[in-house]
Amino acid sequence: MFICTLTNLFNTGSLFYMVLSRITTNITMKTIIYISGIFLLLNSCNQLESPEPIVGQNLKPKLGDLLRKSEAINYKIEYNLKYGEYNLQAYDLYRPVLTVDSIPSILLVTIHGGGWGLLDKSFLDPFVDRFKSKKLNLTIMNINHRLVEEGKITFDNIMDDLDVLMNHIESRKEELRLNGEILLFGYSSGGHIAMSYAYNHPEITNIKAVSAVVAPTDLTLEDVRKNIFSQNKGNLTEILVGKKYSEDPVAFKEASPFYKISKSTTPTVLFYSGQDEILEEIHGKKTYDALKNKKVETSFYLYPSENHEMKSAYNDIIDKSIAFYAER
Repeated sequence: MFICTLTNLFNTGSLFYMVLSRITTNITMKTIIYISGIFLLLNSCNQLESPEPIVGQNLKPKLGDLLRKSEAINYKIEYNLKYGEYNLQAYDLYRPVLTVDSIPSILLVTIHGGGWGLLDKSFLDPFVDRFKSKKLNLTIMNINHRLVEEGKITFDNIMDDLDVLMNHIESRKEELRLNGEILLFGYSSGGHIAMSYAYNHPEITNIKAVSAVVAPTDLTLEDVRKNIFSQNKGNLTEILVGKKYSEDPVAFKEASPFYKISKSTTPTVLFYSGQDEILEEIHGKKTYDALKNKKVETSFYLYPSENHEMKSAYNDIIDKSIAFYAER
C-alpha cells in the first residue's frame, strides 16, 4: 500500500507543469487528469521519508549486559607484571575464566591509597577479592604507581604512569581478549588519581566510569593540605604538587579533579564517610554538585558512621560501584 503525504504532492508542482507543457493540445482534459494523477502518485511515493526508528533499535547495549553475559567460574592470576620501565610501574592481573570463553572482557583498573607516597597495590586486595566474588566478565588490573618523593616524583609523574599504563593496556588488548572499555576504581589518593586522569583526558572515551572512595578532590582545602602527612616524607600534598600552597595556590588547583569538571567529564560515583579523620565530606558533596550542574552522570553515597578506612562499607561500595558501572 502506498501512503502519500500532502507535502510531497505540493512539492511536485513545478515538475508537473513542465510535463504538461510538453503534452500536445490534441490530448483530452480527461487524459491529462489521468496522466497527472499517475505522475503525482509515483513522484510523491518516491519522496516518502524513512519510517521512524523503533525505540531501542540498534542502541548500544549497556556495560551490564556484557558484565553478566558470561559467568566467571575462576580467575587466572599473575602477580607483579610490568607496564613500564620503573619498578613501581607494576600490576597484578586477574583474568576471568568464563563459561563462554569467546566473549571479550571489560577491564577494571584499581588504584591504591596511601597519600600518593605510601603503601602499594596489596592495599586493595580486599576490594579485588570482592569484585572477583561477583563472578562478572571483568578483567582486573590492580596497579602500583610511582610514589611521590620530594624533588623527584610529583603529580605529573603519576599522570605519566597512567599514560604508560593505557598504552600497555592497548598493546595487550587482543592477547587479554579485552573489549576496549575501561573502568577505574580508586581509594583515597587512588581515587584522586583515577578522577584526575579521567577528567584530564576526556578524549579517552573508552574510560567509561570512575568509582572514587574517600578521594580528595580539591587540594586547595585546608584538610588535605594539613592532614595528609608522613613522618618520613613530610607533607604529602605539598610533595605531590611540588610546591607549598603559599607559593603557588594555582598549582594546587591544577592538581585537583574538582577544577577539571566539564560537560564531557567521565561519569563518576562517589563514596564518603561521616567520621573521616583526614577528609571532610565536602570533597564529595561539592564534587557531586558540580558534576550534576554539568549534567554528568553521577551518584553520591555518605556513610555517616564510617571513618576514612570505610571497612564495614566495603561490600556496599562494591555493589554500588558495579551497579553504576553496569549503567554505562
